[in-house]
Amino acid sequence: MAATPPVCAFGQPAPAFDLIGTDSKRYTLDIVRGENGLLVMFICNHCPYVKAVLDKLVRDARDLAAHGVGSVAICSNDAADYPEDSFDLVLMSHVIEHVHDPLATLAEIRRILRAGGTLVVTTPNAGSWGHRRFGSAFVHLDPPRHLQIFNGSNLAALIRRSGFRQCTVSSTLRITSFTFVISRLIRRSGHSNRPWPASFWAFAYGRAAVAAEMMIRVWDPLAADELLLEAHN
Repeated sequence: MAATPPVCAFGQPAPAFDLIGTDSKRYTLDIVRGENGLLVMFICNHCPYVKAVLDKLVRDARDLAAHGVGSVAICSNDAADYPEDSFDLVLMSHVIEHVHDPLATLAEIRRILRAGGTLVVTTPNAGSWGHRRFGSAFVHLDPPRHLQIFNGSNLAALIRRSGFRQCTVSSTLRITSFTFVISRLIRRSGHSNRPWPASFWAFAYGRAAVAAEMMIRVWDPLAADELLLEAHN
């Protein structure tokens, strides 16, 4: 992957294409573009972020059409290369807290996993010591971006409801320093959009929180601020 992405060649004409749509009809550049332009979206139709805003994409496409601008969404997934048991591993790193229907998302992931495939989920932990300490100032509540946050028990129950046979849940210290430093700032200021403070004391406070949660995990394994779940199909 290039370290610096190429800059768009502004002013270049759009390349011609001839693609099959989800309705089995063929679509070309001349068919989809409008009198005043064309919006091209490269998306993945299995992405939970795309599914969450699908109705908004349709609405915006209709609004653009009224202004003479066509819209087309191109999915890079090849149907021939996307059978129901395509993947050995699916990683959801801080995704599940953003989706509107996590149960449906997990069921779809189970559908596309091979038999014996693995799902790995990381997400903020509503049952953490950090949440207990900071309450409503806990940074990972983060409305409206986070639609829900889970503790270890209800995340595991959700995974089982979606059809996975077995799962294990643990907690990690990976986001603990960030959690404590920013939650402390939110409690003091009342604002969530606080930058990371560039000071020795903030660093020391964060590291002290990591050490404290490391000790607490000895008798409470799910005390840290990030949940790590591994499930098998």
